[in-house]
Amino acid sequence: MKKPVTPGKKVAAKKPAVKRAAPRPKATQHPLMVDGSAFDRQKVMDHVCNETVSSNKSVVKILAAGYQTGEKTWPLPDYSNFHRWMRGDKELRTQYEEAKMEQADFLGEELLEISDKELKTAVDVQAARLQSDNRKWLMSKMKPRKFGDKMALTDGDGKPLPSAQINPVFNLTLTPDTEE
Repeated sequence: MKKPVTPGKKVAAKKPAVKRAAPRPKATQHPLMVDGSAFDRQKVMDHVCNETVSSNKSVVKILAAGYQTGEKTWPLPDYSNFHRWMRGDKELRTQYEEAKMEQADFLGEELLEISDKELKTAVDVQAARLQSDNRKWLMSKMKPRKFGDKMALTDGDGKPLPSAQINPVFNLTLTPDTEE
């Protein structure tokens, strides 16, 4: 209820209330950084390797795409820093090399999908052939023991197999041709 104003008396104007800004939410720390200042190399490598194993993307594309959490995309280190880390850390390098070898299996699965596509034009057929050839070539470089063209008659350690192990079904031994 308002008080009545008496004539001759001045009423002091109310000062507007000072609006305080809503408190800013704390800035969320980058999930792959240590103390918000430097990348946790192992976490970055884990992310890159997981993406590598389950896609046909190059490390350049994976790094450029960033790290996705919900609706936010966090930046990742650039290509040169990533490779500098690998040069300096044998464990990171080994982890990445293993992921690239596993990516060869993913590319093999993609070959099945490419070959099962219904192709309508000669251009589609050529594109599918190019995709298949590129994947087969990459697979042979990533995992040469499994997908390479050269058939090696060696055991797991790279030593030549004894001739009896070459064809145990027929028990044949290979002998060099000699001229008489």
